[in-house]
Amino acid sequence: MEEEVESKEKNNLSYDTMVKISINCNRDNTKIVEHYEDQPYGFRDTKSGFFEIYKNPTPDDYDNKYGLKFHISLPEFDYLIDGGEDKEKREYYKKGWDVIKQVLIKYEVNLFKICDDTLLLSKEDIGKGEGVGSQRGKDVTIYASSNASYKDKEWKKIIYEITENLIDAGIPPGYKTKREGDRADNTLEGNNYVSYRYEIEAPKKDYFAEKIKWPKGQLDNIKWAGEDNTLNNNNNNSCCNCTIL
Repeated sequence: MEEEVESKEKNNLSYDTMVKISINCNRDNTKIVEHYEDQPYGFRDTKSGFFEIYKNPTPDDYDNKYGLKFHISLPEFDYLIDGGEDKEKREYYKKGWDVIKQVLIKYEVNLFKICDDTLLLSKEDIGKGEGVGSQRGKDVTIYASSNASYKDKEWKKIIYEITENLIDAGIPPGYKTKREGDRADNTLEGNNYVSYRYEIEAPKKDYFAEKIKWPKGQLDNIKWAGEDNTLNNNNNNSCCNCTIL
């Protein structure tokens, strides 16, 4: 059963604020639900390793035909810490979230979430028995199906703006998602940050499978052991072919 949580401070949906509220209102095995009548968004700590942001009140605008969702890859804390990186670089995750959520709120996206940074997707088996790392690179999830009225070109505009703002903020991408299994993501050719998949079924004509021009200046994904994580940048969007950091 979800429990309402009272808070004296307004939630700006920054990563640190959500963590603070979650800790202060900690209840074992209980979903934390917080919203304010005077604010358009609420927040849930799902107690499964994710902070979920939802439009308040939740609009009745959901696509049950395709179930399109996007995933955004951010650098995991363990990679940055193990690499002996400085404090500024360890803030990539939080800064990346702030960049992303500002765009999503601007376009009134109804539902999205971020993984708790203590849940290392590259080292966990949370993909319904699909193996360790099966959900890597899915640090932020955008439920496009929650805005059924948005067309493909509108989502392209949103994803383009997120990608461009991450580049401008100096936020590199994290691990590339896996590309096999029933829940595997599809590549957005030329975009090192974002992947996508259809939860239900893919449309006959998949707009995002076509060649789309994405912002230039992207760094490559973090290397995964035994794999080449450099994406196919036919649009010459990548500034280099080296591994970040």
